[in-house]
Amino acid sequence: MTLGSGAVISASKKQKLKTRSSTEVELVATYDAAGPMLWTSRFLLEQGCDVKTMLYQDKMSALLMESNGHSSVEKHSRHLDIRYFFINDLKEKGLVSIKYCPTEEMVADYMTKPLHGSKFTTLCNMIMNLTNQQ
Repeated sequence: MTLGSGAVISASKKQKLKTRSSTEVELVATYDAAGPMLWTSRFLLEQGCDVKTMLYQDKMSALLMESNGHSSVEKHSRHLDIRYFFINDLKEKGLVSIKYCPTEEMVADYMTKPLHGSKFTTLCNMIMNLTNQQ
């Protein structure tokens, strides 16, 4: 989670639920992140800050499921519990926006994928709110 241009909350943990596809993995991860994201935005609103909560997603199928809810689920994902569509409820209430972000620009990859070279340095600097340093 970023505030301004630096990370204020970051986490990388193993999911406790077994999933059958990468789309399901993204839905479960979004559900896990929604609680802290919602709490932080409500806290900042109470402090008088103008907050726009944006969820970036690099998997188009997960983005569609999060945006459209259970109506966009096909036969391979019907088994998913309705709680994983919580982000759709937040979107409909106007509390969060969902936006596509290409994988190459996804800052969260720093925590979830083995990176090396310039991509590692670039994402590390973004997370630590550093200017371009060599």
